[in-house]
Amino acid sequence: MSVTPQVGVGKDGRGGQGPLWLKPKLTASRSSVIAAGLALVLLLTLSFGSGFLRPVVPLDEGIILTYADLLNKGLLPNRDFCSLYPPGTYWVVAFVFYLLEPSLILERLVGWYYLTAIAIAIFNLCLEYGVKTAVIVALSLGLFLDRFDAAFAAYAWFGAVALLLWSVVCLRHWILAGRSGSIMLLVSGLLGGLSIIFRHDLTPAVLLSGLAVIGFTRRPMATYATGLFVGTLPLLVHTLLVGPSAVIANLVTDVLLAGPGRRLPILWSNPFVWLVLATCVLPVLMWAVVSITRTQNPAKRSMLSCAAICLSVFPQAFSRSDNWHLAYVGCITFPLTVLTGLRLGRIWAGQYDAASAIGLWSRKLARPVYLMGAAGIVSLCAVVLVKSSVQLASSLNALGSNGCSNCVYNEGRWLPIATDTIALQTVIDTLENTSIRGDTLFVGTQDLSRNIYNSSYIFYLFPKLVPSQFYIEVAPGISDRVSGRTPEDMQKAKFVLLDASYSRWREPNASEVPGSTRPQQVLEAAFCLVIAREPYELYQKCIKSASN
Repeated sequence: MSVTPQVGVGKDGRGGQGPLWLKPKLTASRSSVIAAGLALVLLLTLSFGSGFLRPVVPLDEGIILTYADLLNKGLLPNRDFCSLYPPGTYWVVAFVFYLLEPSLILERLVGWYYLTAIAIAIFNLCLEYGVKTAVIVALSLGLFLDRFDAAFAAYAWFGAVALLLWSVVCLRHWILAGRSGSIMLLVSGLLGGLSIIFRHDLTPAVLLSGLAVIGFTRRPMATYATGLFVGTLPLLVHTLLVGPSAVIANLVTDVLLAGPGRRLPILWSNPFVWLVLATCVLPVLMWAVVSITRTQNPAKRSMLSCAAICLSVFPQAFSRSDNWHLAYVGCITFPLTVLTGLRLGRIWAGQYDAASAIGLWSRKLARPVYLMGAAGIVSLCAVVLVKSSVQLASSLNALGSNGCSNCVYNEGRWLPIATDTIALQTVIDTLENTSIRGDTLFVGTQDLSRNIYNSSYIFYLFPKLVPSQFYIEVAPGISDRVSGRTPEDMQKAKFVLLDASYSRWREPNASEVPGSTRPQQVLEAAFCLVIAREPYELYQKCIKSASN
């Protein structure tokens, strides 16, 4: 069964009927679309599969595991522990843990679903240009994420982006329905609202992409706003439960305070920086060209929606311009740039006069340029897939029959780590044998005046222990500030686990400035060393101090 949308008919310069702005290049049967979608999922699974057994990212992935575990114990973000992002992804992972059991593999499966949802959304948006084009553009996601040198965990960004793109997909279907499909508009607003409860910094992208398509017509705006309100309602309820001041303190104040200690200078010599920068800006320029040359073309609003998203995520790309964060952004902006370029090419090729320079250029060069680009993407995808398949096979082989060779274990839980497992396992065993259920634990760096990073996953490995610190997700400028609560939190702890490797962390930003020395004074006055295994030190509150 083939589907050919009939909307947006225009006239070319010679008076003939130009191509429909949303009409597929070739009609495709439903079975071919489903087969292509399944093939895309399989290819991406092979590409992402090697990440399932990569070492845990100590802080970033550690807080997902830990926060989900704490939620199932009745603790709340922003009230009982700091969260610099809204709790959307923690709720999802906690729900999965509740239904099944806490597991690194389950948490990373959630991340796999996020990435697959992003790819299928891109595939859906590009279907108007044919199944092959849609698959190729969606596969470009894997090319960018190949620069993401860590496991594809259930990061809030990926979940938020997936929901945002599906919100745009619903807007597209609303247009195809002749602007009468109010259900699609309602669902689009709902998905946009849910995106915000994963990452509140995507609010501009959600609002601008919606307004770009809907415009300022009262009834559609009301329908979209209703869906948006319902989508963000869980976050509003959470805010009322923990208190607006607590949420604002974490999601706004603490984020601003942590910024100077997290930012990195932009490395302009890195070609990847220029590529991501171009994909953030080019859709805006292409939309501007359409606005100037064909202001009445109905594709303009669809292009503006993509441009709004790319421009809105620009700050995320350069908030910390390493390959990791650039890949975060490039995996969404690159496909949207290609999609915007395809729409611009369709307008130029189909609606400009044949004698015009742009029209001639489009007709003569568009096909070979497209073929060369497609061949390049397919070749790069093949390299990525082969590389990922080899890594996956090596990782599975490393597990062997005796368990994971680079993992640490406790209370039936395990995590692969990138550091010396023997030293950490020794410390973990000591803490397990000397602690009882309900004891409190503090985890930080050896130099507590530079508490800029920590192994938050330690809390996940000790479900019987309770974090004594509010700032499990440490960051310079908040957890080590002079007026902060870290000294009091440390005073509540029975055990303190410090990692000297993070004390050697050096970056050209505000994290180089030492913070409060009060936590170090509390450690020296109230805690005694239990065991030291480079780079780890385990302390217990001294008996004399405890009695006092």
